[in-house]
Amino acid sequence: MRAALAVVLFLSTSGVRAVEPTAPGYREVERVVAVVNDDVVLLSEVEEQLVPLLGTLPPSLKDQERQKRVAEMRKDILEGLIADRLLQQQVEELQVDVTSDEIDRAIQEVKNQNRLDDEGLKQALAQQGMTMNSYRETMRKQMLKAKIINLKVRSKLSLTDKDIESAVARRARLQKEEFKVHARHALFAVPEGAPAEQEAQQKARAEELLKRAKAGEDFPTLVRTLSDPATASNGGDLGFFKRGDIMPAFEQAAFSTPPGEVTGPVRTPLGWHVIQVVERKSLETRSKDQIRDDLREQLINEELERAFKRYISELRKDAHVEVRL
Repeated sequence: MRAALAVVLFLSTSGVRAVEPTAPGYREVERVVAVVNDDVVLLSEVEEQLVPLLGTLPPSLKDQERQKRVAEMRKDILEGLIADRLLQQQVEELQVDVTSDEIDRAIQEVKNQNRLDDEGLKQALAQQGMTMNSYRETMRKQMLKAKIINLKVRSKLSLTDKDIESAVARRARLQKEEFKVHARHALFAVPEGAPAEQEAQQKARAEELLKRAKAGEDFPTLVRTLSDPATASNGGDLGFFKRGDIMPAFEQAAFSTPPGEVTGPVRTPLGWHVIQVVERKSLETRSKDQIRDDLREQLINEELERAFKRYISELRKDAHVEVRL
């Protein structure tokens, strides 16, 4: 493959400089940004992948930092395209292929798993900026990669059965610790900027409720009779919530308090809270055997991905790669 050497210029009153492909006045003249053995990577391929990523940059970034981030994105994209070229060359050398029927079956499996018909899949792809043709090409590359992994990588896995069992047991313990909490609370609101006397008064009310709850009085009844109206109506019942669903100080208190106990007063931006933890439930709904099988598969896939990156790195060492970006 051959391509003419060219430049990307932006004409402005301050001179000539490289810019984002979405900038006003941008003109692209195709050029080679990498040579990979007898193949090349074109600038247009990098820019095509770059454009959707520009929207992920925070608008508040200063110009210098933004240019730095865009340059890093270009570099990462180019590295990925170089890896694609190396992989494609291996595909050709090893005569690996993916047929249209194989792609059809893989797409049908995706539709079945997600309960989508043809139109539903097209809509889902459109939301990600993809067409059916681009999705088929993405699927083809993924399947080629899987075949190369099976041929060249899987035999190089460094995981032993003992490694897998140890990691499975460790992750199973960690996942078992993840839970959601059912809690009730009494709120004693403190408006922003309230005087110190009001702050102290509301905290004292919260401490009184806490004292009576710890003495054995019914918590929902105390909430209805002593707390502010915001929580009084339903006895302060919050139902179940997970980590990240609620204010940090409240979350820390609720998740560190054993079921059946009361804690507080806890200060949040809303005011003072007294919290009763009703119960905890594990977030894990799978059986132990399911957890084990899923974790085993996850670990193997992670190790395969690491081994694949090592394989691409080895290919690159043996290849002629010239970067011109």
